[in-house]
Amino acid sequence: MKSTNWEEYTKFIRYNSVYLWFIKHAWGGYNKLIGQVEAHEIESVFEFGGGSGHLTHRLARHFNVKHLGVIDHTKKHLDISKDNLKGLPCEKRYHLDDFFNLSDRETYDLVHSQGVLEHFSPAQKLVLYGKHREIVSNKGYIIIFVPTPTLSYRIFRRIFELTGFWIFYDEVPMTLDELKGIVCHYGDKILMETTFWRLFLSEVGVLIKTS
Repeated sequence: MKSTNWEEYTKFIRYNSVYLWFIKHAWGGYNKLIGQVEAHEIESVFEFGGGSGHLTHRLARHFNVKHLGVIDHTKKHLDISKDNLKGLPCEKRYHLDDFFNLSDRETYDLVHSQGVLEHFSPAQKLVLYGKHREIVSNKGYIIIFVPTPTLSYRIFRRIFELTGFWIFYDEVPMTLDELKGIVCHYGDKILMETTFWRLFLSEVGVLIKTS
């Protein structure tokens, strides 16, 4: 299986207005989940796979955080995140590395990822979720969003594949049960679940409290 074309994705997140439309809907999903969290509980945020930094920016502003961290394996993506996050009045840590080699030993009150787990094998997904857990604080939360194979997802993905616009070659959408299975493997508790883009490239997300 071909790997995702991250160079094309870099162009997409920097210049494409459709991406901002996606962020609007993704934030709608996040907003439902963080509605279950008291604002005073979150003083720090960490993101696996920064991409553009837009979602971390919105989380940081929503909770008025003191610290944030981002890891990405692509320098261009990390640079875009830095640019989008530079105006926030908080301490920032950036890591250019693969997700399995995170050197940050700080803990964060909210650890999140969107569009990350689905690019890895089942065994790697378990390990990567474990990396989320390693840096979440005792009082903290985890949020994860992944594409999910609804009928609309399958239809639109096939259209984009046939027309040559699909660049996420190694993306394997996950059902809610598959995502729950990873969380339950560690004995953690799902507090809430939600879906956004139900009639397009659907994504499912969960708010998690670790055990």
